[in-house]
Amino acid sequence: MPLWKLKLLDALDEVEIAYLHADDARFALALNEARTCVAQSTLEVNEDWRPIQSAPRTGCKVDLWIAAQPLAYRLADCWWDRACAGWRSASLGSMVPGTPTHWREIVGP
Repeated sequence: MPLWKLKLLDALDEVEIAYLHADDARFALALNEARTCVAQSTLEVNEDWRPIQSAPRTGCKVDLWIAAQPLAYRLADCWWDRACAGWRSASLGSMVPGTPTHWREIVGP
């Protein structure tokens, strides 16, 4: 079983225990850990994701992985804007919100 699944099972056990004991702070921490495990699982399944530090800054479009709370997400068709020194999104028509942690090449037509 992949490590992310084991961590997720542990986090969900902790969520259940915190819920049963009505421990709000413990519940919030455990729930956040479970969400982090789910986000990590997506990255592990898609091995073509690379660290953001290696992303091209040539203006070509890539997909970005945004590490936002409560859930991380993929943002398609982004490129590095030299004038703004940041990532821009075609779908949003603006700068990318949040902090990209990974990138991947756009595959397809």
